[in-house]
Amino acid sequence: MFFKKRPQLTINPDVVKSADFPVLVKDNEWKKMTSGIRNRKMNHLMDEISRQLVDLEKTKRNLQALKAAKKKLTKDILASSYLINEGDDNLEKLNRLEAERDLLRKTSQEMEAEQSKVEEIPSKINELNLKLLEETSRQVYVALIEFDKKNKKIEEKVTYLRNELNGLREEKEIVEKQLESWYSFLHHLVGPHEMEKLDQQISFQPNIETKDLVK
Repeated sequence: MFFKKRPQLTINPDVVKSADFPVLVKDNEWKKMTSGIRNRKMNHLMDEISRQLVDLEKTKRNLQALKAAKKKLTKDILASSYLINEGDDNLEKLNRLEAERDLLRKTSQEMEAEQSKVEEIPSKINELNLKLLEETSRQVYVALIEFDKKNKKIEEKVTYLRNELNGLREEKEIVEKQLESWYSFLHHLVGPHEMEKLDQQISFQPNIETKDLVK
């Protein structure tokens, strides 16, 4: 079995960046143009990009929640520290202050991790988007070649049918001229009464000029 060689198209990332290409899975024009030609690789890349987009939004929400939690913890720690510095330094308040500080350190670490993800995920999306763009170009290229061959066959068939139709038109003109001549000739031989019987048996109807001539 012989397989068609796939076109090796490479997209320059700098060109894509300067052209400000959209994230393809969010672009309606891309969805419309690739409908019916997406292959397994394209579908896989689409799914992966969609997962990354969902993860990005989730990470942003987590980061916002952590920022709000850190702001509240910082406020609570300042309040607790103030009370302790003012002499209200019982063991329960000291333990709570230490717990708040531990929680603040943990929240800060989580914020750093989420911030890193927020910075890293767009790069992953851009990388996947570039791969999807390359695969899209290959698929459209293949589809273009296939449809060009199909269009060529259609054009050849149209040309053949057009030539055949032109030949039939010419043949029809010859046949109709012969029918007109025979009709006129027969009319002179048998007369109009007998011709009325013939008119009921044939589909051919002479043109008005011929009818006027044979009256």
